[in-house]
Amino acid sequence: MRCHADSRLGWLALILLFAACADEKLAELQSTLSSEPTGEGELLSSQPALEIADPQSVIRGPYTAEALAGEVGDLLTEFADRVLVRDIEGIGPHLTGNFLGHPLGGAACGPEESLPLGTVRYELESQAIPGVDGEGWLGDLSALVSNWNQVTQAELHVQEAEFERGDPSPYGVVVFRLQLAGITLDGRHEAHARRVRGAFRRVEGEWKLERAIVEAGYNIHRKGTGFVEVTQSTGVQHQGPNFGQPGNNREGWNGAAVADVNGDGRLDVFVPNAMRGYLYLNQADGTFLEAAEECGLRGTGGGTGLVFADFDRDGDQDLVLAGIGWNRLGEIGGDPLRAFENDGEGHFTEVTDQAGMGSPMPALGLVAADFDGDGHLDLFVAGYGRMEVARNDNWIQATNGAPDRLLLGLGGLAFRDGTKDAGLHDRDWTASALAADLDQDGDMDLVTLNHFGVNRFWRNQGGGTFERDDEAFGSSEARLTFGGTLGDFDQDGFLDLYLAGASSGTGRRMFSRMESSGNGDVSHSLRGLAQGNHLLRGTPSGFETVIGAAGAGSAGWAWGTVAADFDLDGRLDLACANGFVTGDLPEDT
Repeated sequence: MRCHADSRLGWLALILLFAACADEKLAELQSTLSSEPTGEGELLSSQPALEIADPQSVIRGPYTAEALAGEVGDLLTEFADRVLVRDIEGIGPHLTGNFLGHPLGGAACGPEESLPLGTVRYELESQAIPGVDGEGWLGDLSALVSNWNQVTQAELHVQEAEFERGDPSPYGVVVFRLQLAGITLDGRHEAHARRVRGAFRRVEGEWKLERAIVEAGYNIHRKGTGFVEVTQSTGVQHQGPNFGQPGNNREGWNGAAVADVNGDGRLDVFVPNAMRGYLYLNQADGTFLEAAEECGLRGTGGGTGLVFADFDRDGDQDLVLAGIGWNRLGEIGGDPLRAFENDGEGHFTEVTDQAGMGSPMPALGLVAADFDGDGHLDLFVAGYGRMEVARNDNWIQATNGAPDRLLLGLGGLAFRDGTKDAGLHDRDWTASALAADLDQDGDMDLVTLNHFGVNRFWRNQGGGTFERDDEAFGSSEARLTFGGTLGDFDQDGFLDLYLAGASSGTGRRMFSRMESSGNGDVSHSLRGLAQGNHLLRGTPSGFETVIGAAGAGSAGWAWGTVAADFDLDGRLDLACANGFVTGDLPEDT
C-alpha cells in the first residue's frame, strides 16, 4: 500500500485552516530524542529531549507547517515505495552523513502474548535498543525484508510535526507511524508497527533523515495469513471504469448485499452498478456464476443502499434499492427507490410503482424492520443528497440534506409514507442507519449515522413513533460517520456501537495546535471530523465512549464495518472497509 502524508482530507484541512485564523501556539512535543549525536551502541531513548533550540523560531502558520509536513510525508512515501520493492539501498541517499537511530526490524521485544488465529504479539522494549549508524540501520532493514518471501505492506504516516523558521525551513522534528508486513520464507505472517520520532534536516535543498528513535511498537507473528484472496478464482469479480473517469460519475457510489435469492440454501451476492448490475449465484463448489441478466437485475442502475428481505411474506427474498441524489438545474434532486419482487426461484420483477416508491427519495442506506409492530416489514430510508440547493449548508451540522423517510409496510410489497406521524423530522445528511431494540423495551429503535453532523438516537415509543434522545451518545462528538455496526463486544448484555468514519492526521495535528492557542471551542466543535473510528459501549441509558476505542480506533479511513466472530473464539471481531482514492494508481488510498 502506498503511503500519503495524510493528504486524504484536503478539503477538511482547508476548513480547519480557515477556522484557525487566530494566533496559535504549537503544542509542545513530548520528545525522547537527543539533538546531539550520541555514540553508536548507546541507549538513544535515554538521551535528553530533541527540540527546536529557540521556541520563538518555531513555525506557527498552519499553511506553512502543513506544507512542510507534506514534504516530509512525500519523503516517507518514497521510503515506503522502496521497501515494497526491497530497494533498501535507494533509501541511503536520504540519510544524513551523521545519521543515528534505532534499528526498525531487529528491535528488542518483550514477553509474548498469545492471540487468536495462532497469532503471537511481542511488545517492544524500546529502552533496550542500542543505536546504529546509517549503514547499520539500512542493513537491519535489508535483513528484515530479505527474510520475507513477499512484502505485503509498507506504510509511513506523519502524526506530529514542528519545523524551524527559515527560507526554506532548515530543520524539523516529526513523529511518524511505520507499519511493515510480509510473508516469511516458511509461510508465516509477520507485522512490525513502530512509533518513530525523527529529526529531518534540509541538505542542499532536500530533506534528509538525521535521527530515527523508536518510541514504542510491537511485532506480530502468525502461522499463515488468516485470509486468502479468492476473488478471481471464485468468479466474483468485475471491472468497470474508475469513479470520475469519462462515462462514469456514479459508479463509485455503490453498495452490495448478500442473500439466498433462489432458495437453494446458499448465499448469493448482488452488486448494483450504474453501468449494469451483477448477481453472483453460489454454485456450492466455491465458485459463483454471474446471472444478473437472466434473473432480471442487470438494469437496476447504481445503488448506494440496498436490502434483501421478505417484504411480501411469501418465503423469498425481495429487493429494494436506493441511490443518492443531487440537485440539478434547480430541480429537486434524487432518484426514487426501486422495488423488485422475487418469484421464489431467483427471478425479479420491478414493482416500484405498485410499491408506492415513485417520488424522489435520495438515500445512502436502507433498514428493514417492523417498527410499528403490526407484523409487516417497514423500511427506513436514510436520506442523503442535495434536494433544493447546490451544497450542504454546514460542515459541522448540516440541515439541508434529503429528509429521512419511514415507509410503513401495508402487506404485500406495498408501503405508505409514515414519516410525519413517526416524528422523524430531521434533515441531517444521513449516511447509514441501524435498527435494534437498544433500550430493551420490546420495540425497534433507530441510530442514524450522519456525514455532516452528530449522530442521532431515536427511541421507539411504541407503534412506530420516535423521540430523539440527544443525550444517548454521551460525550461522543463523532462526525463524518459513514457506517457502523452493533454488537455486544464486551458481552455485558447490551449492544455496543462501532462507528466507521474519516481519519486525518492533518486534521488531528491542526486540532492540537488550535487547542494550545486558546481556540478550544472551535477545536471541540471540529474534533470529530478527523478522529477516525469510535467504539461506544451500550448502557441502559444510551452509549458511552470507550477511550482509545479499545484498540479499534486506528482502522484507517473506514467507509463501512461489520462485526462477526471470524476466529470462532466466541467473541465478536471487527472488519472495516477502507479507502479514499487520492491518486491515479490502484494502490493510492
